[in-house]
Amino acid sequence: MTPAQALPQCTDAQDAHDAWLSQCAVSSGQKPWCANGEAAFTSRMWPVCKDFYRRYYGAGPLPLTELEDNDAINEARADGHARCKAGENSCDEFLWTFNVPSVADTQPTQLDWVVEGAFATLPELSSNQRVQFTRQPDLTYADFASRIAWAFPELGQVLPQELGNGTEVPVVAHLYDDPLVAAGAHDFHNLYIVYFPVSHRTAVFWLIQHEY
Repeated sequence: MTPAQALPQCTDAQDAHDAWLSQCAVSSGQKPWCANGEAAFTSRMWPVCKDFYRRYYGAGPLPLTELEDNDAINEARADGHARCKAGENSCDEFLWTFNVPSVADTQPTQLDWVVEGAFATLPELSSNQRVQFTRQPDLTYADFASRIAWAFPELGQVLPQELGNGTEVPVVAHLYDDPLVAAGAHDFHNLYIVYFPVSHRTAVFWLIQHEY
């Protein structure tokens, strides 16, 4: 039996009850997410526990869930898109925003797991056989914002406002490829996965610059 087959058979409501007892019905004081009783805990916490179990036990990647459209983010992206398309059509871009399985006040998820979840959620990132992303050193958010500022300065400013809590420090995974698309001409693909570790949200920004 594979981990994916075993997980739903080996985890059930009894596990949720045991988790409640170990985290909430303790003399040392219950955790913040125990408020409002066991039923509220089970409905809120247990689905997230199962999402984490999927990754922890090798049953599958973290399942990211897409966020609703955000007007401020869409406007910032549109401003950058207009710059990209001006003149020689120097770039294209894609942007997605997701929730990362989490419960308030819990520890951040590993950035590697967020990257893995993004690739599992977005087949676009691996369906083009000509683009083979390679992981680069992680970036600070300031580094990320400076790298996209030539076309998307508003986006660098708005993401922390709309996805973060205003004080948390995001972490950024960077992936890259530069396939040859014509004689002497490459496309430069920079994929940035920006994770907000307190709000448990992520933005996946794929920026493609064209060489002529």
